[in-house]
Formats: sequence, C-alpha cells, structure tokens
Amino acid sequence: MKNLFKYEFRKTLFTKFVILGITLLAQLVYLFGIWQDKDGTVATGCVLLFLAAVGGIMFIGLQSVLTLHRDMNTKQSYMLFMTPNSCYKILGAKALENLLSMLIGGAFFFGLGVLDISVLLRHYNQIDSIMDAMRDILKMFGIGFNLDAGYMASVCFGLLSSWFAAITAAFLADVISSSLLNGKKFNLLISFIIFVALSYLMSKVSGAVAGDVTYKTTQMVQVMGVSGEAEVSDVAPWYFVKSGLVSLAFAGLFYVATAELMQRKLSV
Repeated sequence: MKNLFKYEFRKTLFTKFVILGITLLAQLVYLFGIWQDKDGTVATGCVLLFLAAVGGIMFIGLQSVLTLHRDMNTKQSYMLFMTPNSCYKILGAKALENLLSMLIGGAFFFGLGVLDISVLLRHYNQIDSIMDAMRDILKMFGIGFNLDAGYMASVCFGLLSSWFAAITAAFLADVISSSLLNGKKFNLLISFIIFVALSYLMSKVSGAVAGDVTYKTTQMVQVMGVSGEAEVSDVAPWYFVKSGLVSLAFAGLFYVATAELMQRKLSV
C-alpha cells in the first residue's frame, strides 16, 4: 500500500508544482499591490489567489478521475492491475492520495488566506470597521456575514469532503463505463447520468441529515447611527461539518462499490 501511494503521488507531483507556482505568482501580485498601495493590484491578487485555490483543488480531484480512466482503458496502465495487489489497495491508494492532497492543499490555501487577511488588516487600519459596517448593512437585508476562522474552517471541511465524495462517485461511474458498459452505445452518457444520480442522492441525504443551511435570528443592527432590530438568516454553524461527514460516508460506500466492480472485471 505504501509503494502504491508513492506511485500515485509521483504521477500527480508535476501538477502540484504547477499549482504552487501559479499560487506563488498570485501571492507576489497581492503583496506588491499592498507594498505599493495599489488597490487595483491588491484586488487582482485576491482574485488570482481565489482562482488558484478553487481551480487547484478542483483539478487535483479531476486528475485522479482521469488517471483512473487511463489505468482502466490503456494497456500500459493496465499492467498496474497485474501486480500482486488487490483492487481495494490500488483504488485505496488513489483515493487516499487524492484525499490527502486535497486536505493538505485546502489547509495550505486556508492558512494562506488567513495570513493575507491579517496582512491586509494591518496595512489598512480602517478595514475592520468597514467590514463591521458591511455586516450591518447585509443584516438589514436579512443576510448573515461571518468570517471568523472556525466558521471558515467548517466551510472548507464541508466543501472539500463534498468534492472528494463527488470524485469517488466519478470513480464508480467511470468503472461502470469501463467494465459493465464497455463498447456499448452511449456508455459515456449513461455513466454521466449515473454520476448525476449518485450526486443527487448524496445531496438529498446530506440535506436531510445536516438540516437547513440557514436559520433565522433577530439581531441588533446599527447603520449610520441608527439602531434597530432585524431578522437575519445566518448559516447554521454545524451544517458544513455534518454535511461533510455525510459526504465522507458516501465516499466510503462509493469506494467499496468501485473496488468490487474492478475486482469482478479482472476476474472475468
């Protein structure tokens, strides 16, 4: 298992260096904008960092799906299954490498975001009061606005878990396409429909377990010196944690189903 994990890690190492390089360039743009007091450059750096984070995490997941598809459909990669390793180990190494890569990447971008926000707050002394004013204005329209580290960490956990579960669902759909539907007409379309159905099922169960994403509260709001009460829709603090745990449970189920199908295909 250890060697399989190293093998999967090496196959995706170049992509990680590319993502890191793009992130470094975006970070330099951001810091240069702060150093030169250029708000436009700072905004550009923020957008580039956001795109690098979201795009990088998404591509790490998609690359695993593409790698599995190549392993299942090309003779060179198919030799991997000739090694004395079970499909559970081979797929487990792929899933584990993907999960750890996304978690480490998510933690890296989360930490970088916290650091960049801290730098921004120290450079622009009034930005904290501006953020408070924005919160109050949004509350007037019934929208909660929370940026503390604990809340953002729970959001990141929920999103990463959901994306990992979607990747394992894509694993299952791809293996169905490569084994049960291989050579049949519209097999890719059918696999995509299966992926959508699995994702829909997962979202429905996650929503039922996690509950409503928002809840109503009455909060005091002060805008332009005028105070009053407003009904605000805040995001439930444990929603993303519970939905993330449900997503990980589904990821486990998809993993077992995929490995079992792979094993049956090889035994035929």
